[in-house]
Formats: sequence, structure tokens, C-alpha cells
Amino acid sequence: NALSGIFTARDVLTRCMGDGFDWDQALSDFSLSVNPHTTSADKTVAEAVATMQQHHYRTLPVVEGSQLVGLIRLGDLLTHLAEAYP
Repeated sequence: NALSGIFTARDVLTRCMGDGFDWDQALSDFSLSVNPHTTSADKTVAEAVATMQQHHYRTLPVVEGSQLVGLIRLGDLLTHLAEAYP
């Protein structure tokens, strides 16, 4: 299956917290961030961080072709860097 969108904590905070939001609805184009920017596994960490910064992402999908193979989370990167360079 091809990546059609992502649903993040930011989506919950910006799209779902209003009065009358239907929490029982299926994920749809309304609640998904459609056509998210992505990176590929052969890109560098610096390139991924630059993409995240440019598009104000805290989570960046990693794809091979159109297939999702992982997620890069800003918090995970910061934790890794903090552990690597105490």
C-alpha cells in the first residue's frame, strides 16, 4: 500500500480538539495530513532534519518508492544525540 497520509499528535491538537469533533469517524482526508513530505533511507540525517525544519514536521515518513519503511521522529533524534554526546 502506498503512503496516503499521516496522522500525528499535531493533527490531534489542531484538527480534533474543537467542539463537536466526531471521534468515531474513520481516518479520512479531513483528519489525515495528505501527501506528506517524505525522505528515503539513503538520505543523511542532516537532510532529514532540514526537511523536518523546512516543513515544520516533528515526524517524517521514510519511504522506498511509495512504500512506508519507517518514521523519523525529532524527539528520537534528539535523544540519540544526547546519549551519543553526553
